[in-house]
Amino acid sequence: VERLNLFDEIWVPTRHGERMFKKNGVRPNVLVMPLGVETSRYNSSVEPMKINDLGKFRFLSVFKWGYRKGYDILLKAYMEEFSSQDDVSLILVSRCDTDNNPNRIAEDFKAIRMGIDKGDEDLPHISLYDKKILEKDMPSVYRMGNAFALISRGEGFGLPYYEAAACGLPIIGSNCSGQTDLLTEENSYLVDPDDYVKATINGPL
Repeated sequence: VERLNLFDEIWVPTRHGERMFKKNGVRPNVLVMPLGVETSRYNSSVEPMKINDLGKFRFLSVFKWGYRKGYDILLKAYMEEFSSQDDVSLILVSRCDTDNNPNRIAEDFKAIRMGIDKGDEDLPHISLYDKKILEKDMPSVYRMGNAFALISRGEGFGLPYYEAAACGLPIIGSNCSGQTDLLTEENSYLVDPDDYVKATINGPL
C-alpha cells in the first residue's frame, strides 16, 4: 500500500479490485480499465477442437495449475457427483511449472482421488490436455465444451470466464473476486465460498 500511494493514478481491471484497493488504504485515484475479448474470434460459430473418446456432455476448465485456481474443489465435486455410468467428461486444459515439479498434477490428483469413496471403475471420465496451445487456437478449445467450470479462489479479472462466455458456454464459477464483475446469479451458475482467509503476500499461488 505504501508503494501504491506513491503513484498519481492506478488502473485496475475490475470494480472488485477498485474496492479492495480503496478498502486497504490506497489513496490515489483508482480507475477501472477492464480487459477485453475479441468477439470476432471468440464466438459460438467457431469449429470445436477435436479430441477423441469424450463423453456426450463435456465440462471444460482452462487454467494454470495452482491451488488458487481451485482444481481440488472442481475435481472433488465432479468425481462425487458423476460416475462411469454417466456419459460425461471433464476436460482440464492446464499446465504447471514442470521445472519445479513435473509430477505435480499427477500427485495432486492422486491426493484428491484418495478422498473419493469410489472404485476406479466407478469414476467419471477426466481428460487432461497439457500441450502448448497457440492463442489463436483458444476459441476452438473453448468450443469443445458444453459448459465451462472454474471454481477459482481468487481472480484479478478472470479472462477465461469471459472467453468461454463469448464462445457460448454456460458458466459455472465461484461467486467471489474479480470475475463477479461479469458473473451474476442471472447469467451464471455460481458457487458461494464457505469462508475467506487472509492471503499471503508471497509464496506460490
